Amino acid sequence: MTTKQTPRTDPLQILPLAEHPECRSAALEIFSYSLPEEEHIFLAKIPEELPPSMHSKEWVIQYESRTVGYIHLLLSGEITYLLYLAIAKDCRGKGIGGRAMDWINRRFAAQFVCFCVETPAEDAPDQKERLARIRFYERFGYQLTGINIANGENQLSLMCRSTAGPEELQNALPFFEELIGIYDKDMISL
Repeated sequence: MTTKQTPRTDPLQILPLAEHPECRSAALEIFSYSLPEEEHIFLAKIPEELPPSMHSKEWVIQYESRTVGYIHLLLSGEITYLLYLAIAKDCRGKGIGGRAMDWINRRFAAQFVCFCVETPAEDAPDQKERLARIRFYERFGYQLTGINIANGENQLSLMCRSTAGPEELQNALPFFEELIGIYDKDMISL
């Protein structure tokens, strides 16, 4: 006698935020305690200040029906820019961020995927966290490009897939110039 097994559904789901507005407040709460105040201002500016060539997409990460993360991407042609990946404090270190990066890598496999991280600096009070973030992204096939962006007193470093070549980076520069235009131009420069 054989027993029929019910297929298991994955307790982790990544869902478009536009289709799940009931998750917005939980997702934004995770975002708000995960990122500095100046990033909150930038997020608020995005909808009305995106150039016509870019559009914004948001997802929520749910685990066992609880919102545990937030993903925000900017898309423009062949470029996918990971603006934010935030995971609930009590869910960090449990593989959820890694699963989100796997999802991004699969879903946007044909795209030039990139993002910025805080540049490591020996005198930074959060140097360990900065290096840990870089190591995390390196595990998913990303590398520092050598392109840095000055953001006031903060330095950001661009990371992209290690398979990206110099030509892809060069082709992405107009995108970054447009993106920087959304920020205060006096604060950020390539």
